[in-house]
Amino acid sequence: MFTKILYKFSQTPLLTISLIGRSSVGKSSLFNKLQTGENVAITSNQKNITRDRKEAISEIFPLPIRFVDTAGIENVALKKILNPLQQKMLMQTINAIEYSDIALFVVDAKAGLTNIDHQIARWLKKTLQLTNPDPKLVNELKELEIKTNLKKAILVANKCENDVIFETDIDSQLKRMGLGNPIYVSAVDGTGFQDLLTKISENIPQAAFEEHQERKLKRKEKYKEIKEKCRQEMEEVIQQQQIEFDMKIWEKEFDLANPNPEDNSDLDDENIANPIYTKSPIQEKQGVSKENLQLRNPIMLSIMGRQNVGKSSLVNTLLGEDRVIADPTPGTTRDPISTYWVYKGQKIQLVDTAGIEPKPKIQTDLDLQIIAKTRSTLRFSNVVVLLIDSLGAFREVDLELAQEIVKQGRGLIIAVNKWDMVDNDYKAKIVKYLKGQLEKNLGEVPNCKLITISAEKKINIDLLMDQVIQVYDKWNTRVSTGLLNDWLNKFKKIQSLPSEDGDKLKIRFIAQIKVRPPTFALFINQGSLFKNSYLKFLRKKLSEEFDISGVPIRLVLRDIAYAKEKKTLERDNEMTVADLLLKRRRIARLAKQKLEKLKQKSQANKQ
Repeated sequence: MFTKILYKFSQTPLLTISLIGRSSVGKSSLFNKLQTGENVAITSNQKNITRDRKEAISEIFPLPIRFVDTAGIENVALKKILNPLQQKMLMQTINAIEYSDIALFVVDAKAGLTNIDHQIARWLKKTLQLTNPDPKLVNELKELEIKTNLKKAILVANKCENDVIFETDIDSQLKRMGLGNPIYVSAVDGTGFQDLLTKISENIPQAAFEEHQERKLKRKEKYKEIKEKCRQEMEEVIQQQQIEFDMKIWEKEFDLANPNPEDNSDLDDENIANPIYTKSPIQEKQGVSKENLQLRNPIMLSIMGRQNVGKSSLVNTLLGEDRVIADPTPGTTRDPISTYWVYKGQKIQLVDTAGIEPKPKIQTDLDLQIIAKTRSTLRFSNVVVLLIDSLGAFREVDLELAQEIVKQGRGLIIAVNKWDMVDNDYKAKIVKYLKGQLEKNLGEVPNCKLITISAEKKINIDLLMDQVIQVYDKWNTRVSTGLLNDWLNKFKKIQSLPSEDGDKLKIRFIAQIKVRPPTFALFINQGSLFKNSYLKFLRKKLSEEFDISGVPIRLVLRDIAYAKEKKTLERDNEMTVADLLLKRRRIARLAKQKLEKLKQKSQANKQ
């Protein structure tokens, strides 16, 4: 039986603000403006471009805030909507309101208010009163099933360029809506944007600011704790094995691999799921740990693939509801759509993305925005399920997407959908072919996970999610320095190391400098001796030894020949390199002074 538990955003530490309103009032343009300059939402002059709700975290305030852009509302009475697509779009807006702290109600000041605007205003006022509901209101809103902690609605009049508010009576109309004084803005040229930011800031609880600062301090402390533990492991191994190694080199690599720890939410320990439900399919062994095993922060899981391979259908099957709009028409999903959810005690942020197709000769601006946004979703993903069509795999675009996912360092699972439609006589051959393609094209991911499913028939869906959790755990793997170097010493005894023109590769030391994905620094004598084929071989052996197959394994090569020569020079001359340089500069300065005196003496003799 497929197990899921939905949970509300209000339980997460981020303040959430939703933008709502009818179609074509500029919500997506305002949504973009509220981000850090990136075009997060897809905008176009076409109507109903936004079909599902979409989310992004803004950094323009003193603390991160989650903003949610919603589809345009055509009518707040579901029974009056004849178009099933519009009905689904309205339900996405209702779901967004359920977990929001603040709603930005956006209207078009240039076009004026419509009957739909007044309907939304009345609906919002009723929603805000639900903390102490009237029985009549409960019955009236029963059809919408709204249960919300919405505390504030801010009225925003968009498209106010060219002093439109002074040319109409829009100001008096807006004030009569009963939602307080409106904020006049233009998402196009930025008019009034600072007023909107001020209004939002005034409604952020002081406790939220204090919690954010406390969170940053905890992250820095957590980082220091991890780094100190790694340092102790390093020093212990160096002492036991009597290795000559400069710890400053390791410290530099560690800091480069883990920048800005105060802003790294991976170091948070607040998002703990109920330990009764939390189970891990991975058993730890001595020296190998999963940094997220106990904390259980949400897995950022993205579903990617070509158009019409069944991504939205898979998401709806996972959730057991029509969370995203699934339609046979190509391009129904246009923005990445996010849902928070719990599977077997593990919190998951599930993201459905727009389909990627091979580049045609002519692409519209909308096409380019969709592709760019889908690809940018990778930056925030932990694990990606790449969905391919069993009746048309692998296409070139499938492999390109897989390689991009690996390049970004994300956990990867290949899910072959519509498997129920494949003839049984061909299934074994297809699986063999697909695995061969993965081995050939994805060398950085040894034994990449491949699962055959049917989203429509609900075949192997639990197996897929169990694999997601396993891949995520392996993506968080940290191996102790002692265990790594014990393995390295055994490896060097049974495996011949590359050589060239009499020079032989020497791997002096290995240390893990990062998780997510597992990243190892190899300190060697000569980088030119480390060929790509040997790098792939070493990566595979690491994967097999510490059971971290199915995720990208990064190997960072650091040539320490210079460091060794520096120490030899210091020992032989009984002084540091800095002292030698200083001595050379002193000799050069004295020589210059002597030359100047000789020059002056020569000039004096001529006179």
